Amino acid sequence: MLADILGIVFMLALCIFIHELGHLIMGWVVGVKARIFSIGYGKGIWKKKIGETTFQVTGIPLGGYVLFKGDEGGALKGEKGEFLSTPPLKRMIPVFGGPLFNLILGFFIIFGLYAIGYSPAGTKIYIEPAVNEYSSGYQAGLRSGDKIVSVNGTRTESKYELLSELGLARGKDIQLKVEREGRELEFHFSDPQIGVDFAGERLVQVDFGYGSTLSHWFLKKLSFLDPNGEAAEYRKQRERKVALDPKLSPRELALLEARLNKEAIESRALDYLNDGDRILSVNGIEVHTVPELQRTLGKFQNEKVKLEVDRKTYPLLNPWTREKAEVEMTPLGAFVVELKDVRDRKYPDIPISTISLRSHDPEIKLKLLSLKMDGKSFADLEDFKKTVQSQIGKRVQLEVQGQIWDATLGFYQIGLLGFTAKMHVKEESMDRKLSFGEAFLQSGKDVGKMISDNLRGLGMIFSGRLKVKDSVSGPVGLAKVSVQFLEDGFYSYFQFVAFISIALMIMNLLPIPVADGGHIVFFTYEAIAGRPLPMAVQEQVLRLGFFFLLSLGLYVTYHDFLR
Repeated sequence: MLADILGIVFMLALCIFIHELGHLIMGWVVGVKARIFSIGYGKGIWKKKIGETTFQVTGIPLGGYVLFKGDEGGALKGEKGEFLSTPPLKRMIPVFGGPLFNLILGFFIIFGLYAIGYSPAGTKIYIEPAVNEYSSGYQAGLRSGDKIVSVNGTRTESKYELLSELGLARGKDIQLKVEREGRELEFHFSDPQIGVDFAGERLVQVDFGYGSTLSHWFLKKLSFLDPNGEAAEYRKQRERKVALDPKLSPRELALLEARLNKEAIESRALDYLNDGDRILSVNGIEVHTVPELQRTLGKFQNEKVKLEVDRKTYPLLNPWTREKAEVEMTPLGAFVVELKDVRDRKYPDIPISTISLRSHDPEIKLKLLSLKMDGKSFADLEDFKKTVQSQIGKRVQLEVQGQIWDATLGFYQIGLLGFTAKMHVKEESMDRKLSFGEAFLQSGKDVGKMISDNLRGLGMIFSGRLKVKDSVSGPVGLAKVSVQFLEDGFYSYFQFVAFISIALMIMNLLPIPVADGGHIVFFTYEAIAGRPLPMAVQEQVLRLGFFFLLSLGLYVTYHDFLR
């Protein structure tokens, strides 16, 4: 978790430092002097004066500013180097310097990655066999190993180019060109969500979340103060009393029982596994997807298994250094009932996708309360399991709240370890070898593509084709995405930093009061009119700009939490 925080802080601090450095240096270029160069707002905890400029870092180094001479308020003295005494066109140069340096930072990060051998992920796709029935891409004819070479006529060579073109095609029909075994094929979609992943080495990654990890650590520490387990027993008794509360509905009781069971299973898993562990094998059997892991564990229900995992060596400080470790634990037994070839009695000609009933579903008991199979109700989960096992492969009649279906029964056993699984994919890279000069030119193309995509996205927001809540992230969303790229590796993380730096450049150049673009608009008016806007007007406009940005920040942060 500390590594995640450091990764977020480093990204923001680097982009902001370079931005403010751009203001400072471009101010020097036109002879404007700075009083303060600050990383963060508020009182400085470290200060050093060099010439007329005081450099400082505040207690919370998020954000920053440059205070130019003569920009402090009050009457101008007309001294050399004053910001507001400088002609308006010249005054734009230090203001434009911040976004310019963000552009330079983004370019040189990408160039540096190419220079050390980085090759971006390609456009070869993967479709998980377990979801073929539900994947719109598979149903349309796409297959694992296909390489998507264009979207609506626009060439796509890298993963970024493919995702950006699909995202910007929202609201339009999609035409894909695909290479498969030397042939070029075309596919059409009405939705950019084509239901595919990217090809590459796949591993199941353990994800407990910060809350569960900290809670487990805290309870372990408390156990030393309570060696007899009295506090834990008291907590269990309280939970039992709550579960027996007659005021609770059957739904509330089932969900409460499921939550308590999940917490107990997760706590058990935390005794053996670490957040971020990647499962390599089970008793020597390699596993690469969640269905593979669950089915393999299902062969060893209630038996101790040996797990080989890829584990962070220094989880607090370095997310990229890993080592192999072995863990022995007993998987918990579970099962899945598949309802195949489902047909509604009223509309038998309309096929319905396979429906899965999972024994570990938090609402499985609620579902069984309303389910009848060939007229039979079920007293509990074990009764349901025995009935299904006796009729595997047979057609049965299902009744749920008066509606009747026919389906073929399928059944298989799985094993659970008690963690939320997510996929880590080491995606296949493009076969691209660049010389120094080619890397420089390709970096320029990549930056141009990022700028173009950001501007196209803004255009779609203003035209109503994209919603702000779905396409703009606040600090919380930015932090979540940053952690994902950090987990993916060094290259992915710094590519994301470059993207954020470019996005920061564009956002600062928008003609919004308070932002750099707003100040450029003020100075442009002053250059044309020969006089500045009245101070009272400027203050009102800046106040409106501040409240607009504050409201936008709160709005997108709210939706970050909902996501």
